[in-house]
Amino acid sequence: MQWANTAFREAVAKHVGHAKQAAIIDLHTGIGPWLEHIYLCFHKEGSAGRERARAWWGERAVNLAGVTHKALADYQGVLIDAFTAALPMAEITALVVEFGTLKREEVQRANLGGRWLRYHGAANPSLARKVHAEFCEAFYPSDPKWRAAALEQSREILERGIAGIGR
Repeated sequence: MQWANTAFREAVAKHVGHAKQAAIIDLHTGIGPWLEHIYLCFHKEGSAGRERARAWWGERAVNLAGVTHKALADYQGVLIDAFTAALPMAEITALVVEFGTLKREEVQRANLGGRWLRYHGAANPSLARKVHAEFCEAFYPSDPKWRAAALEQSREILERGIAGIGR
């Protein structure tokens, strides 16, 4: 197990291990329309977790509205899975939120650039700097309007989660 995975699980156990109810909102960037967010809820249809997500964040949180992928991958080993595994006795509500940045093809290109950086970037530092800048821009746009929108939407999403867990 990687250090970050172990550290995360230890922190959850230490700080939240006593909880009867717990929630995690896993924030990401790159998927979805510019200046907007999409929700990905991986709780099974009809499950209590999915119903809590629907109650806290609305129907949009569970219906894949705004998702442009024809099919979602069967994600394994994600942060929400580690959170759930660390709290086997708790009632968990988990949600992934993606803040849209660029068009899907551009994000995919940036991901390929990130992979190139990892394995080949050291051999060409000047190109690596350019590719790194493009990668950063794809996932954390410098546009002040985007940053303000992501911050404001995050605040609302977190407030709804806090209100939900407090019910």
